[in-house]
Amino acid sequence: MRYKISDTIHFLNIPASLQNAAVADRILLKDDLQDRQFFVNPTTRLFIEKFKSPKSFAEINKEISIETNTGEQELKKIITPFFRYIKNRKFIVHENCKPIKTKSAPLLQKDALLDEYKIESFLGDNDDVEIYKAIDLRNKKCRCN
Repeated sequence: MRYKISDTIHFLNIPASLQNAAVADRILLKDDLQDRQFFVNPTTRLFIEKFKSPKSFAEINKEISIETNTGEQELKKIITPFFRYIKNRKFIVHENCKPIKTKSAPLLQKDALLDEYKIESFLGDNDDVEIYKAIDLRNKKCRCN
C-alpha cells in the first residue's frame, strides 16, 4: 500500500510570539483535520515529507537505508513505530484517499439573535452539535445551548 501526505497537513514557520530557545530548531506541523498544531523537529519533517509523492513503507525503508547506510531490517525496527504513528494520526493517508473537508466556521456569530437568545460566544462542536454561550433576552440570564 502506498501513502502520501494528507491534504490537511501543512508545515509552517513558528510565529515570532512562540519562538524561544526551547523551539529554536522546531517546525510547526498544522493538522487542519483535527484543528491541532504540533512542534516537530527537522528529522520528523524530513520523514513525513518523503511521502510528498505516494510511496510504500518498503520504498521509504529502502530509501532511508541507502541514505544512512543502514541495513533495511535494522532500520525497519526503528522506523516502524513512527510510521504507524503518523499513519494513525492521518498525517499520511492512502494514495487514493479523497480530500477530507476541513472544519467550517461556526454557524452563528457573536451577537447573532436566535429566537429570544443572543449569542455571546462559540464554545465548541463535534460532528453533530455546535455549543454556544447565549443570553436569554427575556430575563438576561446566560445559558449554554
